[in-house]
Amino acid sequence: MARYDDGGEEVRLAKAGSSSRSAASWLTTTPPRFVLPPSDQQPVRLVFDVPKDARPGGHYVAVNFTAHQEGEAGQQLTVDYSVPVYVLLTVSGHFARQLDVRLVPRDTWRWRGGHARWDLQLHNSGDVHENVSGRVHVDGLLAGSRSVAIDPGVLLPGEHRTQHVDVDLRDAPDVWRADADVRRDGAKHATADAARVVVLPWWLLVLAAAAVALVAWRVRAVRRQPWDGDEPFPPGT
Repeated sequence: MARYDDGGEEVRLAKAGSSSRSAASWLTTTPPRFVLPPSDQQPVRLVFDVPKDARPGGHYVAVNFTAHQEGEAGQQLTVDYSVPVYVLLTVSGHFARQLDVRLVPRDTWRWRGGHARWDLQLHNSGDVHENVSGRVHVDGLLAGSRSVAIDPGVLLPGEHRTQHVDVDLRDAPDVWRADADVRRDGAKHATADAARVVVLPWWLLVLAAAAVALVAWRVRAVRRQPWDGDEPFPPGT
């Protein structure tokens, strides 16, 4: 059974048959062991004996090819490396397809622009593996738009996956909105909208505070001017 980290790179193997979606007990390999000379090839036949009561939907198995180096007499074999090959199966019948998508910003209020991050959370709550791809769009109310590709790959039934979407925002007042459009084979796109992100730079607040202070100072200065009586009203009234 294959599992992926948040970056989609690291692969870990679970114990055979530990998942209800595992097809490990159905599989027979022929030949199970063989010697592969240098620069030679060896076909391996995979035979799946699917039970009659198998659950409809997606099932999967990892065939792990392990190379050994023969040791001296009386010594144990040493493993050089292993190569997993992942096989995805779909058992026909009635099954549901459900892909849940969330797009969550790390911050909804920012005092400056620069690096911003959204978390794209995918959960395959259906019964069959989904081949996903797509894009995340980030649009500013006053600035232009950005687009980031979603890491393509296979999402197994019950699997959760998170992708970090990083965008550089300009250091100016703006309101940013983001949405995700996740494509999958043979089904309607799954979409999600994120909460708005407001950028209100600190320097703008400093300028606003300075402007307010200047206006207040000017008003007080006008009110302090003496009234010579020639004007119809005293200064500042």
